[in-house]
Amino acid sequence: MILDLEQVNALSPDDRARYMQLEKLFSQPGWKLVVALAAQNATNALRNAALASSWDQNRMAIGNHIAWQAISNLEKDTQDLYAGKAAGVIQAKELQHLSDEQDFE
Repeated sequence: MILDLEQVNALSPDDRARYMQLEKLFSQPGWKLVVALAAQNATNALRNAALASSWDQNRMAIGNHIAWQAISNLEKDTQDLYAGKAAGVIQAKELQHLSDEQDFE
């Protein structure tokens, strides 16, 4: 999960601090282990859903799969969230700059 310097600087101070904390978390070896285990558990849950003997067991296994998948995707989803926030701020600044140039002319 790496945003470039321009993107990080475009974030609000609170968002920047949260992003930096999350980036530190996602770079930890323990997090890599959690993601690997979550991916394995998501696969097992999907298999359990396919082999479920009742609708209730199937729904429980699908819910389990979705939960583990959310953990597996947390790093990418977080990067997308903060990249989107930064892109919005950067785009607004560019539009303001263009507007200021047109006003100058």
